[in-house]
Amino acid sequence: MDEPLINTLDFILVPFFFIALLAIVIFYKKKYSQNILVQKYLVKIFLCKVFGGLVYAFLIYYYWGFGDSATYFKETMVIKQLVHDGKVGFLDVFFKDYTYFRENFELRGAVNESGFLVVKVTLLLSYISFNSFLICTMLFATLAIVGTFKLFETFVSFAPRWHFLIACFVIFFPSLNIYGSGILKDTLSFCALGLFFYSSINISRKKTNLADYFIIPISLYFIIVIKAYIIAAMIIPLILFISMNLLRKIHSKFLRILALPVVLGVFAGILVLTYQQINESLGTFAVDKLENSVSSYQTNYAALTEDADSNFDIGEIEPTPVGLLKKMPIGFVATLYRPFLWEARKPIMLLSALESLFILLFTLFVFIKTGPGSFLKQIIVNPIVFLCIGYSIIFASLVGITSLNFGTLARYRVPVIPFYLMGLLLILYNTRNKVNKNIVQIEE
Repeated sequence: MDEPLINTLDFILVPFFFIALLAIVIFYKKKYSQNILVQKYLVKIFLCKVFGGLVYAFLIYYYWGFGDSATYFKETMVIKQLVHDGKVGFLDVFFKDYTYFRENFELRGAVNESGFLVVKVTLLLSYISFNSFLICTMLFATLAIVGTFKLFETFVSFAPRWHFLIACFVIFFPSLNIYGSGILKDTLSFCALGLFFYSSINISRKKTNLADYFIIPISLYFIIVIKAYIIAAMIIPLILFISMNLLRKIHSKFLRILALPVVLGVFAGILVLTYQQINESLGTFAVDKLENSVSSYQTNYAALTEDADSNFDIGEIEPTPVGLLKKMPIGFVATLYRPFLWEARKPIMLLSALESLFILLFTLFVFIKTGPGSFLKQIIVNPIVFLCIGYSIIFASLVGITSLNFGTLARYRVPVIPFYLMGLLLILYNTRNKVNKNIVQIEE
């Protein structure tokens, strides 16, 4: 008989580990006493992440009765026992692929290499967590602080006066903590995305240090192995962001026009040369597989319709490039604005529905407040707004047509929510600053 996922020992250990981890966070807070953001938000991030991770762990054990986190943790314990019994070398876990474990030990829980990477991280953490599911969850949540804070810090650099609003979108947004703090692929990929974005922006600004050149390849490795489509959605907006930034540094309008095709040509060449490697890393999201993958996802979710109240239908998808493009707006709406309140058939879905309602209302507020012309102009001419909104459109559209279940979508949309909301916030921020500057000039 399997041991319960959560037992008395977990509840005994949680307070002690919480105090120990909080002490480490406070130590870093004191160490960076000159950093205002660290002083104001580091402890808050820790509390949100740990609380969100534990909430997700309790939901898995007491509400759903199953979940990926539980599966990854149980498989970690199996592999740890194999290492203990001498059937597998400790280093084999990190240097052999999942096929080896599937064929030799009939392991199936991690499913593929992306899930196996979560198992590897969990294995390392299990040695300092007394094999406790809740403590491993707390350690995952603490690791997630690094990427979350760097993403927050980078966003604040674009709108420093609105740091609290940015904190609401990156730190305090409920689903980012619940679905981005547990023993999940989403936790690792979101943390890696935050670090990748932070270092990429640093390099584009030439405000970099040696660490950024190590952070980018390491974070890219985690993203590509776990959720390569995150980079697939970001790569073109990021290239155009860098191109726009480079061009803006040329003061002469005539020279900017001359340099435009050269800069775009260089980056287009890089994209063409690396296309094959990028495409292969996308798995089912690869260009040549996407049509079949979408059809497969649609068929699988349709088969579960009778048993899953959280499923939704976006209609038949024509398995052609044109057919996919037609459905992308529906996918975008599904990812960011659904479930609607009347679609929340379960208590847990109500949180996603309320968040979706907020995102929709905030979109309308910014659109009306800035005006259609200024709204669109900011997306086109402002590099960071273009990056945030461009990435959001591509990511949300793809995820929305391949995740036809609101429960799954609540997790899958974690990497896009802060970027989309930040894009909107920057449109409002830049428009208001422009208005204020004009008022000052008139008064002068």
